[in-house]
Amino acid sequence: MKKYKLVIFDFDYTLADASDGIYGSMEYAFKNLNLSVPSKNEVLQYVGLSLNDMFKKLTKIDDPILLNNFLKNFRKKANEIMTKNTVILKETKPTLINIKGNNILSAIVSTKYRFRILEALKINNLDSYFNLIIGGEDVNNLKPHPEGILKVIENLNINKENCLYVGDSTVDSEAAENAKVDFIGVLTGKTTSSQLNKFKNISIIKNLSELKNYIIY
Repeated sequence: MKKYKLVIFDFDYTLADASDGIYGSMEYAFKNLNLSVPSKNEVLQYVGLSLNDMFKKLTKIDDPILLNNFLKNFRKKANEIMTKNTVILKETKPTLINIKGNNILSAIVSTKYRFRILEALKINNLDSYFNLIIGGEDVNNLKPHPEGILKVIENLNINKENCLYVGDSTVDSEAAENAKVDFIGVLTGKTTSSQLNKFKNISIIKNLSELKNYIIY
């Protein structure tokens, strides 16, 4: 156990489940482009990657014009359905209450747009628990690049050794490793413990309720 001053969270599959919104937006975009629609399982295995990378992995197509049209269609549908189809995981609020109650800072670093994260948090009265949110529009380099994590650390003036990053995917674990901060993997997404264990971590936990076992208050 360690005394952390800052806990940074990923968003999708770590704090919330937006799988219905993600797939609905993806399905709409693929249909509008007359492309074969991938299954929900195919789509959700890539949650955590950028939309660009998701598109390329799902289609094996590297066409800038087609990609740009995909992004426009995805975002159009996401504006309609993403927030109302985002469900906060049941362990999230008790964990945030515990962290804030013990004077530990909280932040989010996600590839998802910050405004979408804020919408979901505000609807669930959770926005006040976070000291900083870094979304995909706030960085030049998305995860697994460490820019987002390092930006939080710099803005909140916390030493790396006092920072913990929590996420559900190998993109998260690799980002933490690149930023040289401690990482805990959580199994509320589509990534297995064996996949997460390929990267350095403090522990792999079933859900956020177990996070308290690794933080000294």
